[in-house]
Amino acid sequence: MNAVRRRSRPGSIKVGLLYPSTYEASLASLAYQSMYYYLNSLPDFVAERFTYDHGTVGLDSGSRLSSMDALLASVHYELDYANIVEMLRSAGVESLRERRRSRPPLIIGGPAAAANPMPISEIADLVVVGDMEPLLPRLVEALARAPESAVEELEGHDGFFHIGAGRVRLVRAEELSLDFHPIAQLQPVDAEPVWGRSLLVESSRGCSRLCRFCMEGNVYFPAIHRPLDQILRIVERGLPANDVERVTFYSLSFFDHPDADSMLRAISELGAQASLPSIRLDTLNADRLRAMSDLGQRTLTVAPESGACRLRRALGKPWPEEELLSVASMAADAGIEVLKLYYMLGLPGEDPDSAEAIAREVLRVKRAAHLRISVSVTPFMPKPHTPLQWAGMEDDGSLTRKIHALTSALRAEGIKVDFYSSRLARIQTAIARGGPEIACPLEGKARGLTWGRAFSACGIDVDARASRLDREEELPWSIVDLPRPMDALRRAADAYWMELEGGDGRCA
Repeated sequence: MNAVRRRSRPGSIKVGLLYPSTYEASLASLAYQSMYYYLNSLPDFVAERFTYDHGTVGLDSGSRLSSMDALLASVHYELDYANIVEMLRSAGVESLRERRRSRPPLIIGGPAAAANPMPISEIADLVVVGDMEPLLPRLVEALARAPESAVEELEGHDGFFHIGAGRVRLVRAEELSLDFHPIAQLQPVDAEPVWGRSLLVESSRGCSRLCRFCMEGNVYFPAIHRPLDQILRIVERGLPANDVERVTFYSLSFFDHPDADSMLRAISELGAQASLPSIRLDTLNADRLRAMSDLGQRTLTVAPESGACRLRRALGKPWPEEELLSVASMAADAGIEVLKLYYMLGLPGEDPDSAEAIAREVLRVKRAAHLRISVSVTPFMPKPHTPLQWAGMEDDGSLTRKIHALTSALRAEGIKVDFYSSRLARIQTAIARGGPEIACPLEGKARGLTWGRAFSACGIDVDARASRLDREEELPWSIVDLPRPMDALRRAADAYWMELEGGDGRCA
């Protein structure tokens, strides 16, 4: 594997970067790569990578996880908290903060942790709540002075949460800096990254759409766009530096960038290819689809979320089915070969025949365009800091029946269907909504218990945690101050139900 290999010098601060998933997944994490290169660019720091599937031996110099002066972890998926606990236990490092006595201090960040730091408050010494650009330099300065007292120095400051701090304010970057975006990236020769070999480029961060179910879009609001000249500099230098011919863009809504079309034209002029993430249907047209196809993209991913127009409108995606059919047809004409559709089941206010409605829509899309169709289905999970955070999940039995009805109808027509386990969705929701008590089931899972047994052993009812919440009760994540206060979320929740109950079923 290609990596920045540095020997630890006497006096250098060794930082272990924990990635609680596979090595291949770590290569697709731009945040992880950014931390790695930033820390290794500093004269008094050496960063060593540790991934869940490679155990407690570092990928760069073979150092032991327990020998690090500090541990940093970035988490995007709540179930991965248990993998962090398991990595610590396997290394002989106490997983609970009080027993660890702050050495090595464990600092956890990422969207899930920023939205609700409470589930890991008994595990992490410090939770980073916000963007890397303003917060990582402050953390580095504190570690440079003394790793053993860095937590005490930072706790209580904006962007850094400690269980005794009370409240914390999320800190956003004012702009995206080139200093934190690696040009030379990890490009292994012995494994294939999740998205294939390419140059990773973050074109925007956050979102300004405020879809009522989306945690990341509501937490990181509004969107910050990287300047076009900076993107072109990354691409022009990064393609030859990484010996790749493809750019993979990171963005919640790529075509919301004011210079998105110029980016694609510039990549075409360089003779390179591009891969775009899931795209909002209402930002697509024939020219953009043709540009994507000309740049080598063969799969188009969009997320209608529901087969019912009234639900799409209430969620923040008011797309009539005719628009989906039109885009599918234009995509086929442009040379796109695969259309991947993301849907949710169990949405608040959903009709009993929601699975059948999705199946009907997907089959109409298949008839309208000569494309291979694949469908991904996820149970609705209420997430912190969203207008739907108070909603409950549908019960397992009902969700399972809906998923079975949908998969049976589509697979009979040769359409590939992937679905996320309704039980794991409930576990994920219970963790995302939890408080300090979640440390107990995380430890149980790390010791080898199933998720169900781990929660039961701790006396926590997963179904109760996934049920509807009282809108007036204090929520564990209320300790995080965001630009959108709880009152704004309540008004948006009211608007959701008003649109469902008072709408005429049309999107427009």
